[in-house]
Amino acid sequence: MRLVSRPGNASSVAADVEDLHNGSYLGTTLLPWNGFAFVEMGLQYPREFLREAVRVRMTIHTTRWIYALFEASGSVRERTACLPSLPIPGYGTACNLTESNGGLPYFCGRPTDRRLNCSHRKYVEPLKGLSLPPLLPPAEQKLLKKIDRHPFLRLIPNNITVRILSAPKPTKGHQNLPPCWKRSPDSTWSSTAPRGWMSADGVWHPFTCSLPRRVDDEHVRKCLRHTSIFLVGDSNMRYWWYELRSHLNCSRLETGTHHHQAKLCEVQSHNTTLRWAFHGRPSYTVATSDNVPLPTLLAQLRHDQRHDQRHPQRRVIVLLHYYLHFTYYSLPVFRTMVRAAKRHIQDFLQEFPTAKFVIRGPHLALDVVRGFHLVNGDIFGPAYIQIWHNEFKELRGRVWFLDFWDMTVATRNRPVHPPPFVVREMVKVVLGHVCEGFP
Repeated sequence: MRLVSRPGNASSVAADVEDLHNGSYLGTTLLPWNGFAFVEMGLQYPREFLREAVRVRMTIHTTRWIYALFEASGSVRERTACLPSLPIPGYGTACNLTESNGGLPYFCGRPTDRRLNCSHRKYVEPLKGLSLPPLLPPAEQKLLKKIDRHPFLRLIPNNITVRILSAPKPTKGHQNLPPCWKRSPDSTWSSTAPRGWMSADGVWHPFTCSLPRRVDDEHVRKCLRHTSIFLVGDSNMRYWWYELRSHLNCSRLETGTHHHQAKLCEVQSHNTTLRWAFHGRPSYTVATSDNVPLPTLLAQLRHDQRHDQRHPQRRVIVLLHYYLHFTYYSLPVFRTMVRAAKRHIQDFLQEFPTAKFVIRGPHLALDVVRGFHLVNGDIFGPAYIQIWHNEFKELRGRVWFLDFWDMTVATRNRPVHPPPFVVREMVKVVLGHVCEGFP
């Protein structure tokens, strides 16, 4: 649910929606502009569909099969199915790839050819040509067709218009708010929607703290001076890396030959390192990809921090995002990954208490990549947010949680990769929280 100042390109704000469990819902929001607000609301996924999404993942184990290639002597080859949990359907035994995945659970079926063993694994890749819907019973297929029919966003027709008689002026309403870097990590976990609003010119205005309207190169360079910042996640974090890099003059730049390969930008004059890498399986890794699971990254960081004599004062900031690559699997798989992240972050903070960790929450993505909402998409976004909250209770005072669900509801975000102006505003929110004195 969101409210807009006028139809079309307009200022917008999301509402916090509560299910009253009697067939009705309660929406609560703040209105920061004078004039009128038009209400837009829709029910994206009926509960029957969500129930089916959970059932499929618990019974079939995945909505997208990933296979490992095992090869020996150049001619003996075999592919087997892989999952981040056991058992693997069709295989009596499995190769445990947890160690090579930085300690995060991952398994592949053991090859049936006796000339191959687990050490012969080369890489993993998605199985092409297998479509989930034909594997479902007719009733489920019928339900799926309704959900996957355009338009994906199904607004509920209404004539509700709100007239706002006295609201703070958009340009002056939040002058007395403290800067975001003065917020405690704990406060980022307890905040509720709406956390801000998007003005018609594409600028995010938080309700809880103050940020500059625009961020320029000097702001970012000052913020990241004497800093190693690591982005661990999927392609959405890669776009954050691109946004940050656009403000830096990299003296060393490594982007690889494929967009799945790790990215590195170093700025020697500012003692800045900016790095992005895949979060590790269950994302697939073709031969041209790099995986740096969080445990592996933190082990490398601990080693570097202990032995780096040239930059003893360099700060460490880690931005972590687990989301779309996990939606192919059951909720217990995601919970296992979050618990592992918590354990390794806790160990790192015990040795290096000044390090900063930021969890990026899920975002609204009305469109899907694989053509079916049951296969992937934002269906588990709210459930993932709840899992983060439940599992990180002991670390809320030391780890920031930045929830962008309401920002992307306000902008009615469709793609799995939000547009550049939303990425820009997300990154601005992050910098505002982790950089003292920002801007």
